[in-house]
Formats: sequence, C-alpha cells, structure tokens
Amino acid sequence: MLVKLDNGLEVSVDKESFNDMRVLDLLSEGEENPLALPKLIKLVMAEDQKNKIYDFIKSENNGKIPVDKFALIFNELMEKIGSKEEDVKN
Repeated sequence: MLVKLDNGLEVSVDKESFNDMRVLDLLSEGEENPLALPKLIKLVMAEDQKNKIYDFIKSENNGKIPVDKFALIFNELMEKIGSKEEDVKN
C-alpha cells in the first residue's frame, strides 16, 4: 500500500503486516516502551522504505536521524493507513 504523507513523501507499507498479532502487541507497547518502535518498523515496512524516511529527515548539520521527527512521520503513516482502512469499509 502506497501512502502519501502531508510532507509529500510517499512510503510503501505491507498492508497485510497489520493483520499480525506481533504488530498489535508492539502498537500496544508503544506509549509505555518507545524502544518497541524499531521492532514495529521492521514488521510493517521494508528496509528501503525505512531508509527513505531516514534520508528525508536526516539532519544536514550532523547526519543524525531525529527520533522525534521519525515518530511524527510514523504516527501520521499509521493514521493514514487507518483512515484508508475505514474508506475501504464504508
């Protein structure tokens, strides 16, 4: 599934990966355990898509990938996937 984010970035995720209890477990841990995010990412997107986001948000000053920016993008991605699922149901 291709998802276009508000910043113009397009990211492909495996729609079927959301029908996996491991994904649900990690989503439920998210707020309590921010270290669950990397595991979750590996389950829902390919390495090249993760790197696409990394390249998009990488700091030009120091080359670091800001966790807060990645979390915002990932949250938006999850919201858009959820709304696409609702569109399909309706």
